[in-house]
Amino acid sequence: MLKVLVSFWLSILAFFMGLRGPAMQPGPLPDGGLRVQYDSGACDFMDIYFPEDVPAQADVAFLIHGGAWLTGDQTQFTQYAKQAASLGYIGVTVGYSDLRYHKTAPQMEDALFKAIGVLDATLRERGVTTHKLALIGHSAGAQLALLLAYDHSDDSPIPIGFVTACCAPADIMLLDGAEDTTIEKNRHLLGTSLSGENMSTLSERKRSDTYVAAEYAISPYLHITPAVPPTLLIHSDSDTMVPYQNSVQLYEKLQENGVDTEFLTLPGDHFFRPQTDEMLQTRLNTILRWAETYL
Repeated sequence: MLKVLVSFWLSILAFFMGLRGPAMQPGPLPDGGLRVQYDSGACDFMDIYFPEDVPAQADVAFLIHGGAWLTGDQTQFTQYAKQAASLGYIGVTVGYSDLRYHKTAPQMEDALFKAIGVLDATLRERGVTTHKLALIGHSAGAQLALLLAYDHSDDSPIPIGFVTACCAPADIMLLDGAEDTTIEKNRHLLGTSLSGENMSTLSERKRSDTYVAAEYAISPYLHITPAVPPTLLIHSDSDTMVPYQNSVQLYEKLQENGVDTEFLTLPGDHFFRPQTDEMLQTRLNTILRWAETYL
């Protein structure tokens, strides 16, 4: 019954917010990019931008947009994909079917993993051999980027060099003592929607097999082992949507497991507003330094 109610309210929310994805068509884009449909869903497209001189072995910046698992498409990160291409990387921004289409977080992750395989095949068809991949996500996209990196560190079609997670809801259900944020207020609804299991009545961790499996499926924090890829965390210090504490806890666990990691705190809200040129440059310089180290 709860799943039906969750699905109903998400459908109502999507209707009134006008969240249906725009009509997409694969093929060349007016701004020089290439749009590829990697699966059959309405949002399962990625836009690829190439540097002027593509190296024989190319590194890829794979960008995953946020939007509370309810809104957005790959065009949100077009400017960043183009920026990556201008710096000599193949810039890819990817969309995915989400809660609007009754997808769980594991299903979103599976779709994005498929996108990496299609991307690799598409590039090889164009004579481009891939080298390494940087996964970069914001908010909901950061959660999915972490899941992808931690679950597929040893079988990704393009080897994962590192992952960057900006304002990541790394463990929606692990919020004891966290700030009064949007995620915290709605964690049981989100947990139920993203896992597909009833987590609405749980106020603390339970030991039932169903709950443990559901929580694991949506929480990158629980996937950390010493073998996961290097992880760069970026979070704003006044985030009222995703608890800053989530990144603190993630960083601490990464350190405990001996994973190469760095935690950059920037001022501003969930979207780093008000953004200054200095903040933007700091964020870019940090990611580029990681790219030079791990790609």
